[in-house]
Amino acid sequence: MDVTSVTNRAEFAARLDELRRAAGLTYAQLDANSGKRLPKGTVSEMLGGKSLPTEETLRTFLVACRVPAAELPGWLDLLHRIRADDRRVPANAVRVRDANPRHLGVHAAIRVGDTDADDPAYIERDLDQGWNGLQRAVEKGARAGTFILLVGHSSTGKTRSAFEAIRRMLPEWWLVHPDRSEDVAAFAEHPVANSVVWLDELHRYVSGDPPLDDGTVRQLLRAPAPVMIVGTLWPEQYAEYTSFQVPYGAHAKPRTLVDLANVIVVEPRLSDAELDRARRVAEADPRVRAALASGEYGLTQTLAAGPHLLRHWQNADPYARAVIAAAVDLTRLGVLHPISATCLRAAARGYCSTRERAAAKPDWFDTALAYATKSMLGAAAALRPEAVDMGEVDGYTVADFLQQQAGGARHAEPVPDSAWQAAVEHVGDVEDLGRLARGAERTLRYRYAVDLYRRISPITPADALRRAALLALRGEFDELGALADGGDDEAGRRLAELLVEHDRIEELTRRADGGDEPAARRLAGVLVRRDDVGTLTSRALAGDWAAMSRLADHLVDAGAVDRAVLVMRTFMSTRPGHVPSAVRLADLLAERGDTGWAIEILEGLPEDSDAASRLADLLVRNDEDDEAIALLEEQAGNGDWSAPWRLAGVLADRGDVDELRARSDGGDDDAAWRLADLLRSDGRLDEAAQLLRRRAEAGNAVAAYRLAELLERHAGDVAAAAAVLQGLMRGGDGTAAGKLADLMARHGEQREAEELLRERADAGDPPSAWQLAELLAGRGAVDELTRRADGGDRSAAWHLAELLVERADAGALVTRINAGDQHAADLLPTLLTALGRSDEATWVKRLGLNADGSIARP
Repeated sequence: MDVTSVTNRAEFAARLDELRRAAGLTYAQLDANSGKRLPKGTVSEMLGGKSLPTEETLRTFLVACRVPAAELPGWLDLLHRIRADDRRVPANAVRVRDANPRHLGVHAAIRVGDTDADDPAYIERDLDQGWNGLQRAVEKGARAGTFILLVGHSSTGKTRSAFEAIRRMLPEWWLVHPDRSEDVAAFAEHPVANSVVWLDELHRYVSGDPPLDDGTVRQLLRAPAPVMIVGTLWPEQYAEYTSFQVPYGAHAKPRTLVDLANVIVVEPRLSDAELDRARRVAEADPRVRAALASGEYGLTQTLAAGPHLLRHWQNADPYARAVIAAAVDLTRLGVLHPISATCLRAAARGYCSTRERAAAKPDWFDTALAYATKSMLGAAAALRPEAVDMGEVDGYTVADFLQQQAGGARHAEPVPDSAWQAAVEHVGDVEDLGRLARGAERTLRYRYAVDLYRRISPITPADALRRAALLALRGEFDELGALADGGDDEAGRRLAELLVEHDRIEELTRRADGGDEPAARRLAGVLVRRDDVGTLTSRALAGDWAAMSRLADHLVDAGAVDRAVLVMRTFMSTRPGHVPSAVRLADLLAERGDTGWAIEILEGLPEDSDAASRLADLLVRNDEDDEAIALLEEQAGNGDWSAPWRLAGVLADRGDVDELRARSDGGDDDAAWRLADLLRSDGRLDEAAQLLRRRAEAGNAVAAYRLAELLERHAGDVAAAAAVLQGLMRGGDGTAAGKLADLMARHGEQREAEELLRERADAGDPPSAWQLAELLAGRGAVDELTRRADGGDRSAAWHLAELLVERADAGALVTRINAGDQHAADLLPTLLTALGRSDEATWVKRLGLNADGSIARP
């Protein structure tokens, strides 16, 4: 048996078990053959990968399995190699068996009577078993690595289930619990075999700086030896990440990241089977017994003291309630690291009335903080103190059940000025500042966004872009200039736009003369609008490509193509090898009918797909179809994805059915689509349908979509079109579901279409969510759109904002802006203008909103 490819303990154990099976030995027979030196427990641990054998145990096992003596040294060398790798310890890692569940996010349970502090016995969940269950996912991950993502509301048991699965099945694996996204990336660079990367509350890593992205996850999944990623998400976060409408300001591509995961949904309530198992545990555990007796929330939520936390906040005095509300708001705005007491004290003021502020005692904050950090039944507190050094509290984090419930209740409430200002002055973590700044911008609180962006250092390119846009809106010339001079290209572009807007052309010219390309492009535009051809020509002939490009356009518009050619040739003499000018010259020559010269220029250029595309067009225009086809075939061979489609278009334009058919029969899809279109336009519907049906039956989904469209729209056979799409759906094709819903809606089956899409949208299918929202908006279903938008459905939020504008409901639109809906923010100036409030629309564009949601004014 070849063991050179074995790289980790799991593979080693599997090969040993293969030896046993090949020898036809049971555990008892192994023990007997070895003279009672291989007890069942030892063999079970070894073959299950739970422990590595000693050299003597391995030698005894190999002899019992009748392995030739010549092969024994190879097996012993392998043992030494696996043991050495097994001793590699990832930074800050522990064995899974030694991990503290509380440190991983498992909530402490309530205390009832004299119960001890240990967690209650684990109640097996339905999600643990089954072909797509958690246990199966962990087994797969142990062999080849995997990404397991449990999606469920707070305190539903998702973290406990994940922990129990890996503790039971992978006790000897390393557990790595990164603090930040950059720690995940560092581990991915040098992964250690048989490690679990624990990403409880995945959103903290996805919104990090830099964000966790699909590239890092792929790197971990491609590690030479198995690495397992385990993450958790709330449903609204999962809905947001998988939405067509990517959250504004997100650096990462969370949708592509979660697409890599084996998603397991954790239901908020226990099933009947789970309740039966819970009742058996309750016979010996009064905590479970007490939780079962509570009907207001589920068992897992009650065990984690969730309902008590909520009531604790609701029944608090004005000051404690203010401190907790401030912490909840700051967390939902993006502060995911502990919030300092200084920050909470400053933020809480805005949550109290003027009367409450006047009545506050000197120790109001200490009393409020003591109330907020009081433990509920020994389990959780509304605010949990966090510290790095002994005895020194760094800040406070909100209990996640309370955050989900209270944050959800407050999601559309305006955050008071005191909380924004406290964030600006007292939040220090760069990742938190980035999230806060993007949240402030998304809700049009531009004043705070600018101040927050100013505090981010180092700043990411995406945040630098947003910072420059806001500074331009506020007319911050000097700051933009300093940033542009420091190498910030976006600041340079925004400054050039601002200089034009304020007619500061001398300053724009100075920057253009100093090599500022954005300024040069804007200056060229100004000269065109002023019809200053002389200055434009002078700048062009001095080597300014922006001026040359605009001058050429201007001359062509004026009918002076010959002069444009002359000036372009002069420019090219100053910039030899400048490909864009050569391509533009070819365009100009073709414009005046000098196709041969244009072709000659393009053929002399280095390989460039844009030039090749133009050349092919010119060859066709010059009736040189064969040359065009040869060029496009060459481009296709070089990886130009558009060349096959354009090639088939040339054949279709000259009606070459035979060549299209030959290419189609040879597997060219682009030729097949062009041929089908050509046959349809000639009225040969049966031939077109037959062509598409053959490809569809061979498993080509695009052919099936085209066939359905042909049957419905051109042959008038709606039932046959629906049957094609239903067949694809049965095969798991989600796109077909959307097309079928479209077909149903077009033919009067709106309700059925919505039901089809609703089921798929609720299962996490983004295209279905978009189509459903479109249908709901079409019939004005504001309530359902709002519910879906509040649940994290960005498609619903987008269409809801459009519907509110259509209804001229500015108040409701501002409420959506408070909830963080970027599209609503984009639409507010449009609505204000339509309502005749143009000045306010201008102020919103420049200054945004005040903290209370009113329009900021100069």
